[in-house]
Amino acid sequence: MDEPSPDEKLDTGPKIITNFEILQIIFSRKTAPHAMALSIFLIVLGVLSQSSSQFLVDLILILGFGFSVGYLMTAVLMRFDFVRNFSIGDYRTILLVPLTLSSLVSLSIWYVFGFTEYGDRLKDLLSLGLVVIFVLWQFAQAWWMRVPFKELAISRMSKVVSRDQSSFGKLANVISPLFWSIVGFGIFSFLESQGTDFSSTFKITWFVIMAVLGSVTFYLLFRMNSKHWSDPMISV
Repeated sequence: MDEPSPDEKLDTGPKIITNFEILQIIFSRKTAPHAMALSIFLIVLGVLSQSSSQFLVDLILILGFGFSVGYLMTAVLMRFDFVRNFSIGDYRTILLVPLTLSSLVSLSIWYVFGFTEYGDRLKDLLSLGLVVIFVLWQFAQAWWMRVPFKELAISRMSKVVSRDQSSFGKLANVISPLFWSIVGFGIFSFLESQGTDFSSTFKITWFVIMAVLGSVTFYLLFRMNSKHWSDPMISV
């Protein structure tokens, strides 16, 4: 039996999704309302952050954590059919669950801030927690984008013709947490020159968080790709 040609093998390989199809996945009817709502929400927080008013600072903490926890609770509840069907059905109700939960959490934080003796402690804790939320949010985005990025990677891999072995992929994953830790430290230093004060504890916590999350991520990647680090289809 004749061996199939490389072109025939390519035709029978995995279907390559185009860049336009990737955008369709990202901005599909199921996800576009969430993307738009979060974009508007971030713009509002950006506008509020321009003021030095303590009330607006507290409002950023309340809304930031309220919506973060609200969406986290929504993600957990999506395992139940009722919530899933309600959240991915009619576009007019798709945001009802996350917005309701976010509002309830925000009101709870506001109550603790203004009417209990733990208000100041909670403010300090949430101020540091915003950094943790930001880092975790980036990992959540990476997880949500895994399908489009996988298709993009397959598309790029199909064009690789080099057979040279390389450890670039492994080194990039090892160095990445350190790189972003240094970038964050540089941003903190710049903000300090503008009058913002960051304690030593805050800076140390930043490095520890990045080291822990980076190590966990590298371990998971190592479990998945340790046998293929030098494969030119992956390393480049």
